[in-house]
Amino acid sequence: MKDVFISLNSLKKAYGNETVFHSIHLDINEGEIISVVGPSGAGKSTLLRCIAGIEELDEGNIWIEGEDMSPKPAHRRPIVMMFQQPLLFPHMTVMENIMYGLTFTTLTKKERIEKATLYLKRMDMENFRDFYPSELSGGQQQRVSLARALITDPKLLLLDEPLSSFDNELRDGIRLWMKQWLKEKKITTIFVTHDKEEAMLMGDRVVVIGNQTIQQCGNPIQVYDAPSNAFVAKFFSDGIVIDNRFFIHAKHIEICNDLHGAWYMKWEGIVQEMYIKYGKFFYQITISDWQTDVIIQSDTHFSKMQCVWVGIRSKEYIQTFKKDGEAC
Repeated sequence: MKDVFISLNSLKKAYGNETVFHSIHLDINEGEIISVVGPSGAGKSTLLRCIAGIEELDEGNIWIEGEDMSPKPAHRRPIVMMFQQPLLFPHMTVMENIMYGLTFTTLTKKERIEKATLYLKRMDMENFRDFYPSELSGGQQQRVSLARALITDPKLLLLDEPLSSFDNELRDGIRLWMKQWLKEKKITTIFVTHDKEEAMLMGDRVVVIGNQTIQQCGNPIQVYDAPSNAFVAKFFSDGIVIDNRFFIHAKHIEICNDLHGAWYMKWEGIVQEMYIKYGKFFYQITISDWQTDVIIQSDTHFSKMQCVWVGIRSKEYIQTFKKDGEAC
């Protein structure tokens, strides 16, 4: 059984009369990667800043390796945080910025340069080693910031949407490498992202935050396949939510080419958009009965604004939500 590395107990943060989050309980094992997702304004970034000690909590305690971090200032916590903004030193070159985190280690200057060069290569920034931040694009600055955070091999790494400004091809490559690196180094990581696919790829578990608290956390596939309430279903999964009480996952919904087939339930819909991914056709269909959209894969070609019927074949496909979110 893995040891709990960090424990968040009854965390609450408010600004005046406005509560950002409350009743945050979460235990994270050593070397585990936690993806945190939620709508804008849900308090994801604020939660990271509170863990890092940059902002004070109103209630609760943060324990790391059995030690209460709450009274400790940020510089005394074994934490490295990467912000949404690069926050590079403007008077330092790319190479100097990346090497800065190694200044207080026992590595020789030669070893620091060798290690920083490896990260330059990984971030595809070798040709910019002598550039200053003002000479870089926003995405390039973010790559330097990510390299500076990763090179220190921290005990706890907090990442606030670190790949948001990367182009798709570069993001895919760095994301896979970064997960392998974090696992190899056994670095406990909390990874905030707005991208559902990225959260599932990076996280050992996913934490969905909304309405000021944790709505659900668990294995990414479990959360996606079996959301515990309507909020999680609408934000993190795909399908139809009925009266905020029932859920039908998109994987069970089909386009009814044969209306007289063995359908348990069916509804009329209108094709809004068509997408092609991995050689498959996907259709965004508005179901008027429930005033919701669902994306369904089909090998049959349909036109935009065409009326279609969609349905499910079994009562077993209808999930009933729990009253409360799942405990972590």
